[in-house]
Amino acid sequence: MKKYLFALPVFCFFGAALFAQPAGPGCLLRLDSIYYRLYDDDAGDYRPTGIKRYWYDAQYRQIKYVEEKSSFDNPFQLYPYLHELTAYPAANQRTILHQQYDTTGGQWKNTYLDSLTYAPTGLLVHSLGRIWDDAAQAWVNHGGFQTTLYPNGIYHVSDFFLWNTNTSQWDSTQHIEYNADGNITYLLLFNNSRDINTYDGNGQLIETLKQKWTAGAWQNQTHLLFAYDDQQRMTERISQNWIAPPGEWRNLARIENLYLNDLVLPDTAVTYSWSLAGTQWNASQIQTYEIQGDTQRLKRFLWNVPLGIWRFSSRYDSIFDNSGQLKSRYEYRGDQQTFLSWVNFLRREYTYTNTGKKAGYDHYIWDDGPKQWKLIEQHTDGYFPDDSLEYETRVNLEPFLFVPPSGVGLLPAARHRDYYEPRPSHPMQYQYYDQPAAFGAGWEPSTFYEYYYSECSEVSAGHEPGQAAGCVFPNPFYPGNTFFCETAEPGAPLHLQVFDWSGRAVADRQIAAGKPVAPDWPSGLYVVRLSQKNGVLFTGAVYFAGD
Repeated sequence: MKKYLFALPVFCFFGAALFAQPAGPGCLLRLDSIYYRLYDDDAGDYRPTGIKRYWYDAQYRQIKYVEEKSSFDNPFQLYPYLHELTAYPAANQRTILHQQYDTTGGQWKNTYLDSLTYAPTGLLVHSLGRIWDDAAQAWVNHGGFQTTLYPNGIYHVSDFFLWNTNTSQWDSTQHIEYNADGNITYLLLFNNSRDINTYDGNGQLIETLKQKWTAGAWQNQTHLLFAYDDQQRMTERISQNWIAPPGEWRNLARIENLYLNDLVLPDTAVTYSWSLAGTQWNASQIQTYEIQGDTQRLKRFLWNVPLGIWRFSSRYDSIFDNSGQLKSRYEYRGDQQTFLSWVNFLRREYTYTNTGKKAGYDHYIWDDGPKQWKLIEQHTDGYFPDDSLEYETRVNLEPFLFVPPSGVGLLPAARHRDYYEPRPSHPMQYQYYDQPAAFGAGWEPSTFYEYYYSECSEVSAGHEPGQAAGCVFPNPFYPGNTFFCETAEPGAPLHLQVFDWSGRAVADRQIAAGKPVAPDWPSGLYVVRLSQKNGVLFTGAVYFAGD
């Protein structure tokens, strides 16, 4: 039997159960359980090493969570580990009781209690965290948060606290003040360090002052100044340090951006350092960015003081095809003899399916001996009609280990298959991970994750605080393939981002509140992210079904 240090993966399918939103024939899929399995050579099959289970009330709100896990010494013996009980005392409140299993006493023991209060928009406005005192058999204050909101529903003043057991008082850990645009204007940390930010009329940061509380007064530390052009692009950034005696700001570094074209990056960016004599700026780095046909090129040059020349440092060429997808990427380094020319270093070649999905890439390193590119990594993505994804990576580490070529070539490194089975009434998702067999002899099973869902019925569902209010998504088992969202901030549009399982963005747009949106991407399981100016409202998996 293989021995593994098994840990439950942190991603856990976006980290939380998914909830339905009110009304209509569309809603999100609800995550019911996750099974983590490890391949057992002795049994010749996958065996459970961890389980997470979720329970919900009639409004599809999570009310219970239980996690079981195994130990390193006995990876296939499950035991209770974590337990959460969630209650909803009021429409805008919830409490979460955290418990951990006591294997000695054979019972659940209290560990932490969260009491949370939300604004109508779903933003958290108050929280109280308490830990369980076993000796006193009572809850003891631990951490807290409270905030006030602007009329438009975004944060105004927020405070974070920790309970001081010596003084039996709350100690401030963070105090944050926002302007009406949602930008932080004042940040106080532990009452001894603060940032003061100033913005222009366009909401752009133009000054940051950092200070420390020393000897009963605020003492300057660092100072940042920013300037922008009429298109709100940063043209200059200056950093300064405070010199106590004689009590003045001394220049430290400066970045100057020059825009000649309407590009994402500045055409030229020059980094300066302040001279030791304190009299002038000395250029230390130049970065240029240009687009020539289908190629985007980024180059960096460093000033070499002893030689008095601009030393070639690094260069990146990204070549795109006619559809705008990245086709090739070349990385160059400066020649180590003259420093005045470019030499090959790394290269990637990308391929795509006829539907535009990423099919894989080949990764090369330049071998200066025979003057040729050497393949060091090959990654392939495969897609299937059932919306599954499979990728495989093979590598050759010899060029990095500086060992003579063995002739073996690429060896297996990682293989993963992720697919979704939309079967009523309990959709499932599977993830298989294979590992290289000994001596590169193919693949052998490693881990296997199963995600079990339940479709939401056509009854109305409750609003989960912190998620987009009033969002209705398609349900694959009921007719219809449109969705709409009521905005959490009145009058403000929602930013919609949709990604397929290869990580490729299939949608990135603004959507209006309450208006139906017809997806213009194929049916299948996607990752959806909704946000507004005041933050992310929802991130989760949604299955879009065809009409």
